[in-house]
Amino acid sequence: MKSARRRTHSSYHDNTQPALIKSLFPNVPPYINFVTENERVEQLPWEYRRLLKWRMCSITPNIVRHVVNRSNFRPTKKHYDWLGCWGKHMKAPGFKSIREYQKLNHFPGSFQIGRKDRLWRNLSKLQVSFGKKEFSFFPTTYVLPYDMKGLKRAWEDGGGKAKWIIKPPASARGIGIKVVNKWNQIPKKRPVIVQKYLARPLLINDSKFDCRVYVYVTSLDPLRIYVYEDGLVRICSTNLT
Repeated sequence: MKSARRRTHSSYHDNTQPALIKSLFPNVPPYINFVTENERVEQLPWEYRRLLKWRMCSITPNIVRHVVNRSNFRPTKKHYDWLGCWGKHMKAPGFKSIREYQKLNHFPGSFQIGRKDRLWRNLSKLQVSFGKKEFSFFPTTYVLPYDMKGLKRAWEDGGGKAKWIIKPPASARGIGIKVVNKWNQIPKKRPVIVQKYLARPLLINDSKFDCRVYVYVTSLDPLRIYVYEDGLVRICSTNLT
């Protein structure tokens, strides 16, 4: 038991990392080292830790809470005294109150591409401005209930044989998504978007899949994007045949 304790104690120290990491850019101060569940960072002196406050809110994911707690931050619910926050979209006046050193997980107006209905409207404007040849990579979308008449015409033109996919405009992780082929399955009053379902999608062993590449945008002007080296592939557990 003593030797086991010694090995555990040794591995504990081997996983300890520096709390601050030198920046890759010249004349930029070091940045906080956020570590994973099986890692630890050195404890900073109190004169630094007393300034490291992270604003928590009702939608802050548990994984974010755990990471900031491991990285010398202290949780706070104050609306003004914090360095970082993972929360909801704010309205424009809220962004004006953010100080230069405070970091938030949203850019002003980012819901214009984050919500499916807003994304469609903005892509439609780009089609008008630059032509469908450059912006033909997304399906025609109907935002209900506003576009109900247009959807009805498209439905009838297709002879009622096509499949359509229904999505909530502001949801994620596949929640609320349905594939339908009958008009009475279309919500008449609830806000949704409707798109024609691909008749012959690309499959792997008769199963749908998606591939994701994760990017981190730290600045829009100048534009600065980091690409995560590992991607993600998800394959459905139920095939289409």
